Amino acid sequence: MNSSNLLGSCLVAMPGVDDRYFQSSLICITHVDDSVVQGIIVNKPTDQKLSKVINQMNMPVSRLFQDQRIMVGGPLHRDRLFLMYMSDENVIFSSDYKDLQHMVNSDVSNDYIAAIGMCEWVYPDLIKQIEANQWLVINMHRELLVKSHYSDRLGLVLSRLGIGIEQISSESGHA
Repeated sequence: MNSSNLLGSCLVAMPGVDDRYFQSSLICITHVDDSVVQGIIVNKPTDQKLSKVINQMNMPVSRLFQDQRIMVGGPLHRDRLFLMYMSDENVIFSSDYKDLQHMVNSDVSNDYIAAIGMCEWVYPDLIKQIEANQWLVINMHRELLVKSHYSDRLGLVLSRLGIGIEQISSESGHA
């Protein structure tokens, strides 16, 4: 698998993934090069709301952010807030304070995902895991994910393939 094929994809944890942190996870790949793959989990909420974080940073909290939950982005950098949002048909992935400030000031409503932490793999290790049927790689429609509710994201991504989570098996097959 070419590293450029992973960028713009989602990883769906297969039933055989034994790491409970990643079980039932949908991960958006945000960076790929020949040595590392990074992403954020986009379907597992924390109990934190973005409005609280915004308020702690002494920014005005718009009503649009009152009920937005922060996702568990991954096991690394759990002290950082990561944002994924749409800007002029492009997806922006950032942990920069200025991007949060821009998002809050532009009132982009639900068109973003906020996450604490991120995921990271050494590229060859992730490829081995994919070949061992631990991850399903799916082309991602980021706008669909950014505009959807976290509880719907995994089902929406799989429905684009015409399948449901109950149809995924931990057994790999050959055509």
